[in-house]
Amino acid sequence: MLVLTPLNQYLHGLGISSGEMAIVLYALTAPLSMLLAYAFYLKFERPFMSNFSRKQDVNDFASQS
Repeated sequence: MLVLTPLNQYLHGLGISSGEMAIVLYALTAPLSMLLAYAFYLKFERPFMSNFSRKQDVNDFASQS
């Protein structure tokens, strides 16, 4: 909904046909949603995963030796 609603409103403003709008929505909303979800994961979820912090500690230790 975060990607679909603004894109839908934008396309309505352009005045394109419903068939063209459906094609654009199907083609763009899935990739944009996946990109947004991945960015959210990298920024907010990954830093709090326990395995991620352990790998980071090992890399820090290895670079100090």
